[in-house]
Amino acid sequence: MLQLRNLSLAVLALVFVVASVAQAGETTVVKNGDLTAVLVGPPAAGAGPLTCNVTTMCTFLRSPPLDPGANAQAIIISVTVDGTNIHVEGDFWGAAQCGPDPTTPDAMAVGDLTLPTAGTWFIFAPEGLPAGTTFSQKFTVADNDTLISCGTSYCVNSVAGTAPGDCDQM
Repeated sequence: MLQLRNLSLAVLALVFVVASVAQAGETTVVKNGDLTAVLVGPPAAGAGPLTCNVTTMCTFLRSPPLDPGANAQAIIISVTVDGTNIHVEGDFWGAAQCGPDPTTPDAMAVGDLTLPTAGTWFIFAPEGLPAGTTFSQKFTVADNDTLISCGTSYCVNSVAGTAPGDCDQM
């Protein structure tokens, strides 16, 4: 009976891990709450597990994981160590210049993600926007293990699907 219980717990643990890190062909996807991360390439050269100088905001268009025609607010980051545990906060406004009040975003995405593989990742809020939607965004990214923080980015004015650019084209 004890062996059956242990086997059941092991299977449950495996299901949890598979649900947290899904692999679709060559693409690794990590999800946690409001945020999704997609591995897109090797890590950028840099010191430390989180390479802040390559952090770039963009819009994410790829289908899947997004529905066809959807766009998401996104950021590109790079980690040089497998299993880096990062904290991400995204603030989003439905107007240019983080308006009308730069201290009060219209929407937020917050979460911790454990990135199983060193590499360059797109991190996005899964709520899709129609192409042509004007919005503003700010992101904060930090490594929870080393306390390296890239700080809060400046406000970036964006148009879903066009500016500051498709993450896949950057």
